[in-house]
Amino acid sequence: MRWFRFLSLVSLVLLSACADARSHADLMADAATDVEAVRLERAMARFDSARTVSPDDAETHRQYARLASFYDLYANATEAWERALEVEPGNGAAWDGYIRVLLAANRFEMDRRYGEKLLRVLPEALRSASRRPEIYANAMQTAEGLGELEAYRAILLEQHASGPDDQVLVHHLDAVRVMLADLKGGGRRSQGEGLARGGARGAGRAVP
Repeated sequence: MRWFRFLSLVSLVLLSACADARSHADLMADAATDVEAVRLERAMARFDSARTVSPDDAETHRQYARLASFYDLYANATEAWERALEVEPGNGAAWDGYIRVLLAANRFEMDRRYGEKLLRVLPEALRSASRRPEIYANAMQTAEGLGELEAYRAILLEQHASGPDDQVLVHHLDAVRVMLADLKGGGRRSQGEGLARGGARGAGRAVP
């Protein structure tokens, strides 16, 4: 699998070096044909050329971002999702894709800067796409890994103040409250068990 990915990345570099100067419509049509034929490296190169020709077309950035994510090109995918959201900031599916690639980069690249960025953009994501449960799930998973569940909860509380009737938000706010309570309860239980074991050992020494 690693060799396959390596060879695919080499192909992407070579294809990207050959700029395609055709129209945006032609590039998008050919890229769609390539996707159907599972020529994904070529499709990605065509989408990239189309982004250069029409930088204000959000769909082109989204298509490129999806393929960049498939090839684990997280920096490329992040940049493409950001450009798509600059054009269409209210697109919930784009926010979902953006949050997802930040989660993947944080996890697989082991680079917490992606996770920190996820939490920074989360308030804006929720203002635009608060009813998409995938965003909450991915954000909470990231926050847990960073040790920032309290910060995640604060973001949800701020969002809840402006949208108290959002039941998806309420559900995930309850979920993080339960998780935090479990973590705190687990810490208390561990301390209590330690004291109990210490007391038992002391009692054992007192018995002749």
